[in-house]
Amino acid sequence: MKIAIFENIMTPGGHEVDFDRILVEELRALGHEVVFYVPEGFRFGMDYHVPVHHLSGTPVLYTHARGISKLLLSLKRERRRFLWYRALCRAAEAGAFDALIVPTSTYRYLRALRQSVLRRSPVPVLFIQHGLNPSEAPKFFHAADALAAYRNIRPVVLTLGDTIFGERRAHVHLIAPPTFLPRDIAVKECPPVQADTPLTIGFFGQFRREKRLEDLLKVYLAGHYTRPVQLLVQGSTMHEEDAAAFERIIAAYEGQGVTFLHQGLIGAAWQRAIASVHALLLPYSAPRYRYHWGATRSIWRTRTASSPSRDKSNTPLEPFKVHILGCGSALPTLKHNATSQVVDIRGKLFMIDCGEGTQVQLRRSRIRFTKIGAVFISHLHGDHCFGLIGMISTFGLLGRTAALHVYAPAELGPMLRMQLDFFCSGIEFEVVFHAVDTKVQQVIYEDKSLTVESIPLEHRIDCCGFLFREKELLPHIRRDMIDFYRIPISQINNIKLGADWVDDEGRTVPNARLVTPADPARAYAYCSDTRYMPQLHKAVQDVNTLYHEATYDSSMASRARLYYHSTAEEAAKVARDAGVGKLVLGHYSARYEAEEVLLAEAKAIFPNTILGQEGLEIDV
Repeated sequence: MKIAIFENIMTPGGHEVDFDRILVEELRALGHEVVFYVPEGFRFGMDYHVPVHHLSGTPVLYTHARGISKLLLSLKRERRRFLWYRALCRAAEAGAFDALIVPTSTYRYLRALRQSVLRRSPVPVLFIQHGLNPSEAPKFFHAADALAAYRNIRPVVLTLGDTIFGERRAHVHLIAPPTFLPRDIAVKECPPVQADTPLTIGFFGQFRREKRLEDLLKVYLAGHYTRPVQLLVQGSTMHEEDAAAFERIIAAYEGQGVTFLHQGLIGAAWQRAIASVHALLLPYSAPRYRYHWGATRSIWRTRTASSPSRDKSNTPLEPFKVHILGCGSALPTLKHNATSQVVDIRGKLFMIDCGEGTQVQLRRSRIRFTKIGAVFISHLHGDHCFGLIGMISTFGLLGRTAALHVYAPAELGPMLRMQLDFFCSGIEFEVVFHAVDTKVQQVIYEDKSLTVESIPLEHRIDCCGFLFREKELLPHIRRDMIDFYRIPISQINNIKLGADWVDDEGRTVPNARLVTPADPARAYAYCSDTRYMPQLHKAVQDVNTLYHEATYDSSMASRARLYYHSTAEEAAKVARDAGVGKLVLGHYSARYEAEEVLLAEAKAIFPNTILGQEGLEIDV
């Protein structure tokens, strides 16, 4: 057969280059003829020694682009993709090739395909996804399901498992990723490393800031080692700003037991570099690296466990994090920003309070403005809400169209409406206000995965906290039982919901034999400005993480009572009585140059206490 490969990811190295190489070599070894189709101006990382056809339209790169410019570039890339799809379809109709492979696609490729003539391709088209992370999986399945009727469209996912986070589709093929083989060098078995031989650790790949290389270097240099060690760091760069950042790191750390290679490595050079180290280090925290082969996290757990394998499809792999943007109190300081937090639950972002300067903190924390769906305001003191109208105005400048929901004491409603009419009359999205009764604990927000409750607090004005709680998860499927009783995938959901199974011989298999208990749901409680409430612990019982204001230390207890605030000691008492997992302090008085006195006071009562600080990211 004559097989075309459409490649539009331009990189000097990395897995895309080697994956294309593996495809070409294996297809040619099977007797097929291979040809590449690429955008005009495309530069290959290596020569595959096969014919290349260029399609009209250059690749669109938006590395480091932000805001409206990234949006415009994204639209431009989408238009280019439609243009390429049309050209590929015409080539297929003309008999230029017998099959087409898109080797490094994403769910966006499939989404665009729904509106393209290529969906009716006369030849098979394989769209290969190099793994999926939890937030992408639903989007991928949605796009793939919409194309199920088109027999020549073949979505393929490289994965080590037999499901994608517990899901399968008949029209989606799952295949194992290829094993990397050093084909260009002679490989011999490595002898055991002697105790006096330096242990070489290798960090290889394209330099990207999201890989947090500098964090690794700091930890490496701070380590205490029982044997000689050395670190080899190789990085290729495509853009001037990345090259400059990498050179700055090299200048700062070169010669401290670290060797750097600022170059792309391909073929034999790449293989020799990998063969030269004793251990590979891959400290990539971004989801697109963690889930590169699709659900590997749960698969590895299942396959290495000594207990019978079980389904991990509804393990809360997605984040439940709290980003501290500001933890100061009413008086501005150079050390702390006014109160604000962002709660990230499974990719959905919720803001709690929005003091002055919150927008800048969002930028510093690299949190996407557009993903914030709702804002919860605890009370109407300026250090908790002065930043709201400015942030809404910025949303308008960024072209937001999705509605923004604001939950706050009723008094904010008319004031917010006047501000919107005066400052934001031209915005293209709706601001939906929800009045919160601060006197009662009740659910004020709910979706399919979580609830948010108000928590009555005692302050100088109406004030409440907020309790973010995951809904109860479904139990885990026992995969060994599913396989043993040959239960079809279509019945998995029913079993998770409590159904028994009747086998082919009419015997009933009880549900308890088919499932194991669900993971416990997580909860986060935010207790804003409040004086000490001896009964508050009942409202936040057993939450994983509690944020509680700690404006003063115990020597200022009388002042705390006068101004309806709490001491660190009182915050710790609430945490102890509630049996929470950990306590986070915040809302520090400007009189404290260092908050260690507050931390020590709280830890004496509740040891698992930490200080909230700007930039802190907390796993609930």
